[in-house]
Parts: sequence; structure tokens; C-alpha cells
Amino acid sequence: MNVDLTDLLESKSGGKGGKKITPGNHVLKITSLSSKVDEKYPEKKYIFLHVETEPIEGFEGFYIDNDESKGRHLGKIGKISANPFGYKDGNMPSGEPVSQDRSMFMFVINLCKTLGITEWAKEQNKKHSTPESLIDAFNNTAPFKNKFLEFCVGGQEWINAEGYTNYNLQLPKASNNKYSMAGVEEGRCIKFDSAVHIYVPKTKNVEVKNFGNDDDFEIPKSSTAFSLD
Repeated sequence: MNVDLTDLLESKSGGKGGKKITPGNHVLKITSLSSKVDEKYPEKKYIFLHVETEPIEGFEGFYIDNDESKGRHLGKIGKISANPFGYKDGNMPSGEPVSQDRSMFMFVINLCKTLGITEWAKEQNKKHSTPESLIDAFNNTAPFKNKFLEFCVGGQEWINAEGYTNYNLQLPKASNNKYSMAGVEEGRCIKFDSAVHIYVPKTKNVEVKNFGNDDDFEIPKSSTAFSLD
């Protein structure tokens, strides 16, 4: 029997990678946000954007929420870290204090501004004591539904057990008045550059399964804390 190699031909990372986005410039919609406490460093938290491309003709995506009854995604999907270094309380090099909660609130509010849903954000004022509560409201009311943005998606490279290259996706830092997310065709989105936006592990044959431990990665000298000012 002849073997169907479609999935391998469509994906640079092999296997089911053809159903997931890879680093680059993409037009994406947000399907939800999520947060996670770092398993190794519990004082650190992450925010993730769950995203999907525009519908692809003839494409058979993953089942929505892994539930066959909900049907399939019409485009490729991805899970992008808003800040690959995570959010935690601390101090800037200048000595100015940094609040974990305020930084996470700031990301969600700036995301709302980028999506053009500032009025929804204003309605949330004084309603939430934690960023997680605001994220829950964002997901439950879904003011972002079917709003597409242009993204620059970077990644931390890792090799899976089968030897294929995979990526933990992440948003790169804003630079020169260009941003990791912007309105489609506004010209304000960063142009993807693999030399800048891909973090390569020190050891190529290292398998990395999750966000939350960046000890194995060589961080480029140009990288600093994420900002969406």
C-alpha cells in the first residue's frame, strides 16, 4: 500500500505539526486566554493566547477542545506565550518595583486596546481583584470573537522524541514602534526574522515539553522583558 505523506509534506516539524502554526507572521484570531503558574518557580506566572488562523479550504483541523461533538477547527491553531520569561514581582534595573498582577493586568488591557474593545475593558474597571478573574471574564464574554489581528510569532525551539523540530510559541518584544500584534494591514506588526525571533537550545537534542523552564535556552542578547506599550 502506498503511504500518504501529506502531513509530512505540509509540516516543517513533521507529524501533526501541519495542524499547528509555526513561528512567522500570521493573521490570527484569539479563541481564549489562559494563565499558568510555573511548575518549577511558583512565584512566576504565564499568560497564553490560544489562537487560530483564518479558515483553510479543504483543511481538517484538530477537534475543538478535543471534543469530536464540537467539530474541527477550520484553521491551524497555536498556543502563544505572552511573555516567555513569565510574570513575577521584582525590580527593574533602575530599582523601580514591578508588580506581577499589574503586569498581567496591563497585558490584557493592552490586548483589548489592540483588538479595539476598549469599551469592554472600561466596563471591567474595579470588578476584578486578580488577573485570573479578568481573564475569565474575557473568555466568558468573548468580546474578541472573530476579530483577526496580524501577529509576529516567535518560538523556543525543541526536538521531540521522534527527532522533529517543534516550537514553544511566544510573542517577541516590541521594537522601533512595531508590535507583536497589530490590526491587519496597519503596517504596525513586527516583520518576522528567524535570527532574532527563534530561541535555540544550547543542546540541539534536548527535548523540552512545556513552558515554564527556560534554563535550557540561549536567550539572544537583544531580548529583554516583554512589553506591549
